[in-house]
Amino acid sequence: MAKTAADYRIEFIQSATYGATGTKVKTFQAYEYKADQKAFVFVGGFTAPAKTANKDLWKVVAERE
Repeated sequence: MAKTAADYRIEFIQSATYGATGTKVKTFQAYEYKADQKAFVFVGGFTAPAKTANKDLWKVVAERE
């Protein structure tokens, strides 16, 4: 079954500078909906390029699978 934005909750979005290279990124925490538990479960902290739209951050999490 294909995942959608409704299957994820993205929180604590922050801008950061990554490492010695000075690369700009967004950091955030992600939660994924688990139907068997009927709840959003924490799946980890992630980074994305700084220009990634907030509404598209769920796609970064979905790509990990």
